Amino acid sequence: MGHMTEMKSERRAKVERPFMVRAAPWLFLLPWIIGMLVITLGPMFASLYLSFTDYNFLRAPKFVGLSNYIRMFANDPRYVTSLLVTSLVVTSPVVTSAAARLA
Repeated sequence: MGHMTEMKSERRAKVERPFMVRAAPWLFLLPWIIGMLVITLGPMFASLYLSFTDYNFLRAPKFVGLSNYIRMFANDPRYVTSLLVTSLVVTSPVVTSAAARLA
């Protein structure tokens, strides 16, 4: 009995599916993969790179390392205000929806 199951699994392993059957899932995923790379990951990596540079539209980016982040966290008085405003914007819908559910 064990010999028969080995033969069946060997036969099943030797059958190769046609290329289009193997490629079909990847072809269906291709638009999503392209969108993820171009629309999401591309701008994310570009903004990460530009955050470490001194950049404006009139000249090429100059690498400045962490100085932008040090200046933002240590010297910018608007940083705390922006955190407060962001937390208000994030928590307001949560509080509003919780109140609506309780009503």
